[in-house]
Amino acid sequence: MIDQYGLDGPIGSDRLESSVVYSGAGLRVFVHFNDDTHDSAGKRISVAVHLDTGKAKVWADLDDLVESAVFAPRHRVASKAHTGDALRATLDDNALWIRRLWPILREPEAIELFRDANRFESDKGGNPKRRPKNIKWKYP
Repeated sequence: MIDQYGLDGPIGSDRLESSVVYSGAGLRVFVHFNDDTHDSAGKRISVAVHLDTGKAKVWADLDDLVESAVFAPRHRVASKAHTGDALRATLDDNALWIRRLWPILREPEAIELFRDANRFESDKGGNPKRRPKNIKWKYP
């Protein structure tokens, strides 16, 4: 992504959790390396994208952006990092989704995509609503 889109980085941090940041032209991509108690192997990656247009600052997790763009369901975005091979495969997968989203992220309407990615509707019982049936995903 550095060569292809002219992003600066990676800049590392170990303050609260290990992470790296790629940034450029109002866009920052955060890659966080997490200990995950739900995964028996214990390591996962999460990616968050921050956009600053000068008028608004918005952010969303990569898996939510992928689903909001109707590219694929959020569970298709890789997150495993329990081995070196799994880590490399996950980073490659995340970079692929960023490349697919890139043209949309550079448009003025990108703010709406971020807002949709952060809109979590609940049913009357407070449970998350399921996405509509029969969605035509761009990358099934």
